[in-house]
Amino acid sequence: MSESGKLINQVDSGSGDFESSASGVSLVLGDWVLVRQSEAEDWLPIEQIGVSEEGDQWFGCINKIGSNFIQIQTPPTKEGSYSSRRVHKDEFWSRIKIMTPSDVSILFSMRVQQYKNESDDLLEELRVLSRRLGLNPANLIEGAAGAQEESSGRSLSVLNAQDNITQYQMALKGAKDKGIPEIFSRLKVAHSKMYTWMSAASLPLVIKAGDVKGYIGEIEDKLLNLDLYAGLSEKVVKCREGEPAPFGEKLRVMQRRLYMDEECLAAYQAGGMRFGKIAEFDEWLSKPENMLRLLPFPRTVVAFQVRRKPAERKWDGSMFSAFVQIALEESDKLTFMYIRNGDQLWRLNTSIVFEENIFPDGSLYDASEPMMARVEQGYASGPRLDQMITKREFDVLVEEHKLKEKENRDWRRDNPKKEWEAKNAGRSYEFAMPHSLMYSGFRQKDWHPVDKSSVFYDECMEKLSSQVKKYNRIATILQGIFDRSDVLHPHPPVQLWTAQGFMDAIELIFDASMVIDNGEKPDFLEFQKRCNAKLGIGSVIVGQEKYWKKKEAIKEMARRQADWRLTEGERYRELEYFHPHGNPGPGLYYTIEKFKPGATMIKCDWEKERWVRNGFKLIKCTINVPVDQVLNISAYQPGDFKRFFADHRTRAEYMSWAPMLLAAEDWWANAEPQK
Repeated sequence: MSESGKLINQVDSGSGDFESSASGVSLVLGDWVLVRQSEAEDWLPIEQIGVSEEGDQWFGCINKIGSNFIQIQTPPTKEGSYSSRRVHKDEFWSRIKIMTPSDVSILFSMRVQQYKNESDDLLEELRVLSRRLGLNPANLIEGAAGAQEESSGRSLSVLNAQDNITQYQMALKGAKDKGIPEIFSRLKVAHSKMYTWMSAASLPLVIKAGDVKGYIGEIEDKLLNLDLYAGLSEKVVKCREGEPAPFGEKLRVMQRRLYMDEECLAAYQAGGMRFGKIAEFDEWLSKPENMLRLLPFPRTVVAFQVRRKPAERKWDGSMFSAFVQIALEESDKLTFMYIRNGDQLWRLNTSIVFEENIFPDGSLYDASEPMMARVEQGYASGPRLDQMITKREFDVLVEEHKLKEKENRDWRRDNPKKEWEAKNAGRSYEFAMPHSLMYSGFRQKDWHPVDKSSVFYDECMEKLSSQVKKYNRIATILQGIFDRSDVLHPHPPVQLWTAQGFMDAIELIFDASMVIDNGEKPDFLEFQKRCNAKLGIGSVIVGQEKYWKKKEAIKEMARRQADWRLTEGERYRELEYFHPHGNPGPGLYYTIEKFKPGATMIKCDWEKERWVRNGFKLIKCTINVPVDQVLNISAYQPGDFKRFFADHRTRAEYMSWAPMLLAAEDWWANAEPQK
């Protein structure tokens, strides 16, 4: 597919020229080089070069070559740790010196011999100390059990020769506490450094072997495109019969990815909806009112997922689970592409996980708009690109940070630490400041420009290119549908790989970027407070059952922890809600019998059965529920929930408001209470 025919143009990652025009020498992956901090320094002789970046000049191997940088890695230690640093293209030939194979061989041999000699010297020092104190060095070094008798005899001989027993005792204690441990510590360091230099020779081979990953990634991309086009992992199902759209009708691709559970709320009916398999959702979406709302054009494509955040779908199992119950066999993350062709409706299953928006707003990367990237360093796999924003946004963050710093300086000046802590015992001085910069998350030094002046430019372009590939998958899928299926027939020949062919066949609908929510988003807590202001005797409420089950869960966890007969897993299992057997609780709906205006608690009474000697006996139960834990259904008006659904900001948060509002909707529709 050509650049012009894609949803987005590919970004240019650039290319680097690594040849020195003066010497004709090129840098190659796996080369050993000397690095200096400043070009003003003279190159040190080989015998003074180390592997640590802490020195002015150090030694390393090129492990990555980018478009405008090289990355140099120090030989790994025995524990596998190493450090790396990037050098910009403009500084290559002033800060880097390529080492010849003979120089590398000399350096390796010299360093290995250096640390071997150091180890030998330390061992001799240990032997001298041992003999002076009447110890057997073999016991310290080799751990020889057969030398015990010789050591004992030497100890008696040395002890007999001592004029001052106290001084000898102190010398022994000093050797035990400090002398011998220090020698062993230095010996360990020397052995570790000797290992580093002995194993360094294999580093270029390891680096070159790792470069194969790039070729593997390219092959995987080609296989994925083939898979998408040929439909190797896709399945097309016809959900609705009907007449197709006119021959020349364009295919409209909706930008926004939708979620089944959220969209079902728009057409919520009392009693809730239950989808046990995907065919049942197909049937719901095939209804004219639902299809026309979600696929409004004669030829339309919309991407669906089951849920937005599967991990957060937790509830008490009685008040909400039956309202919108979607328990599909397929994964929550599976993407369903629904395609409308006139009166027909088709579903295409794909394992591809699309972005929140199927395609971006305008161009993904505008070279005329300067960008900044936050890069986290210190990872063994290399730097990690965390976030990209425009330079304008970055400048705002910088100014906000400066303002916070000034406010903190002023606060420190007006609140000397000693005086403040004397008046505020037990409180943190740092957290009491207007802004805790310690946890602000903004550090200006972590941000780098997204241009060739940054050694992290390649990571930025790689991320943008990866994003482009994800967005362009939809074009590959659609071309495959046009070419190899009856889903969109009849239609003219389609060539999405050309700019004109794409414009003739496809229209992108920016429904995500066109969504404008005016003013503040609806506030459920404020709505709840307004309804509860009308509480009184006879008001019907919801929420008390959830509150009661939470309280019962706390009691049940305490009971289980005291029961030694249970397994440890059962004793300490976390319970969010618990419904005791044989106790009906206050019920999903409750009618208030006693209440004083302005009260903060509502008393709920009910009865449960208890077995006594002559049969069951009714026992009265009571719980006091805080007003802010319930909703006054009597003040709710049917359809009130739609204001929260209509706003896209609160639609995504529907778990916070739907349980109570939909329970109220069911009550007003005279639905059977769900217990």
